[in-house]
Amino acid sequence: MALQRLLLCVIVAFSAVVVLALAPLRARAVVEEPDYGKLPLIADQNWDTMTGPDSNGQKWDYVRGSGDSPSSITTDPTAPISPGNVLEIRFIGTDRDTGPGNNFTNFGARKEIYAEWWMKFSDNWTCSPAGCGKIHFFLPPSGADMYSGIYCPQAPSGCGLKDSAFKIGGQLQWPPYGGTPMFTNIGVDNRILRNQWVKIAEYLKWESIPGMSKDGIWRAWVNGVLTMNYTDRTFPDLVGIAEFQFSMTRQMPVSLDERAWVDHTIVRGR
Repeated sequence: MALQRLLLCVIVAFSAVVVLALAPLRARAVVEEPDYGKLPLIADQNWDTMTGPDSNGQKWDYVRGSGDSPSSITTDPTAPISPGNVLEIRFIGTDRDTGPGNNFTNFGARKEIYAEWWMKFSDNWTCSPAGCGKIHFFLPPSGADMYSGIYCPQAPSGCGLKDSAFKIGGQLQWPPYGGTPMFTNIGVDNRILRNQWVKIAEYLKWESIPGMSKDGIWRAWVNGVLTMNYTDRTFPDLVGIAEFQFSMTRQMPVSLDERAWVDHTIVRGR
């Protein structure tokens, strides 16, 4: 009997060790970026050029914005995915609520859309009371859109001119969400540091019944870690997303030479 009790104690102790050992793995599996590779590939842009077809044959265009310098292709051997050429977005002399330009690609409307890209911000990048800049937009053929951007760590309570790091956030610009930025809702707030490449990913999935079912999804990852996971969103009764664009926008006029760089960009959808 004593031997049986001893064996039972050993088994219980071993099981506890296994559970503790597997717990971090389970937690990691929850926050890792899922594989959206099964979604049909739309765009595969390595930024050798701003316009014309990319590696998947998807056409990209560029529209000039405000400021003293348009966006351009430059060389950065530190780029993590496509060493060499990257997209450079240069803020100098830009007007209020504008940016240097809009790099975009159009496609047939999709109700499930995923995009990932690598990005870096210059050491002198500054913020404004509204945040540190819009990055990208998902646009339907008409009506309200969705965008993500970078914000200071204490947002939405306000930003300092040059906080030490950024966090991801954004808006679904339709009722009942329009005008209210969304940030992490799962307690994970990965910080984005200046002058360091970071991988950003976004995923949208339309409601089953637009405007009614409230099962629409918006997710965001920073360096492969899930930081936003909204699964109860309502979406307008539109046909879906038909355009992806880098249209970086700053609230205040920018007189300094502040720059952002974009490396390899993937867009998928159906």
